[in-house]
Amino acid sequence: RVRVGDEWTATTIQPSIYQPNILREYRCKVEFIGERDGVQIAEISYRAKMQKSDDRQSKARMFGMLMSFKDGHAEGTATFDVKRGEFVAQSEDVVMNLVGVADGKKPGTTVDVSSRIKTTHSMSVVTESQRREQRQAADRD
Repeated sequence: RVRVGDEWTATTIQPSIYQPNILREYRCKVEFIGERDGVQIAEISYRAKMQKSDDRQSKARMFGMLMSFKDGHAEGTATFDVKRGEFVAQSEDVVMNLVGVADGKKPGTTVDVSSRIKTTHSMSVVTESQRREQRQAADRD
């Protein structure tokens, strides 16, 4: 049985344009179990360390430079709907550190460069009836 305060670790592999496979090592904690808006939920917080899973490198062009993944981290929360048996919402902040090479000032030379990208995203799963309501509201606009 899961209780508030329970903690665990998990590992996933995430593909990216900057690295074929990014290893995410999560540290998760149950923050809340109970009813919210008439729905039985569990609220999970997490922090994840991100690193290369192998030595393969992808190169993505960014502002004219070839960039690849160095390391990063993420933290966020996820909401689990007990009755539905699935996660229904997530909010996450991610920081990725990239390294790359740019053309130097003199022809034929290069310069090492780095970049830090911070993104925030949120998602929620909606039922079919909620999606129909969204479509109807959009049609009225």
